[in-house]
Amino acid sequence: MNWIFWALMGLLWLAFLGYRYERRRQLQQRYILRDLEVFGPSYGLDIVKRHPEVLRRGTIYVLLGDLEERRLVTSVEENDTPRYVLIPRRIYSITPRGRAEP
Repeated sequence: MNWIFWALMGLLWLAFLGYRYERRRQLQQRYILRDLEVFGPSYGLDIVKRHPEVLRRGTIYVLLGDLEERRLVTSVEENDTPRYVLIPRRIYSITPRGRAEP
């Protein structure tokens, strides 16, 4: 009987952690959308530099990819990327649908 209690407590804890993760992700996405609305088109790392307390270098492109799939932001490859950079840089901008997001 005691193990059932602890199993249920573990499930509740996992649900709580999942909820916190999802809330943090929503907050980060709002920061990105508001940043693009205020500062205009930007590189991902420029957004991180403006909000280091909320965004990290390791998650910015995952978040931007999710926003792009939902058509809240668009991206364009930069044409004059230096040759030593292997991956072309992308400039992100907010869409009208992203501006309407609460």
